Amino acid sequence: MSERFRNKSALEVLRQHLADQLVPTVRVNSVAPGFVDTAFAGKLRRLPKEQGDASYPLGRQGSPEDVARATTFLASDEAEWITGTVLVVDGGKSTQPYRHDLPHVEMGSVLH
Repeated sequence: MSERFRNKSALEVLRQHLADQLVPTVRVNSVAPGFVDTAFAGKLRRLPKEQGDASYPLGRQGSPEDVARATTFLASDEAEWITGTVLVVDGGKSTQPYRHDLPHVEMGSVLH
């Protein structure tokens, strides 16, 4: 089992546990962003930006503002009946099956 998988699983359990223990006083949710186009991420990119953008169903990689809007929503009164969940903010990337016909780099490397 990879370190990334163990860490992700631990965060899932922590989110569920905290949501259960802190309800109704505190709502506990998490945001799971896809690749976010930042200066740091640009240094990790292995594909041209245009090719990375085209790989997303919504036509572009995420921006910090996309993640901020999702987080702001979850913290707002408009999300008052939402707790214990994960909001995936990835431009639809997680809806796509793994493509075996595309070149991929070794496991654990950044693809975009």
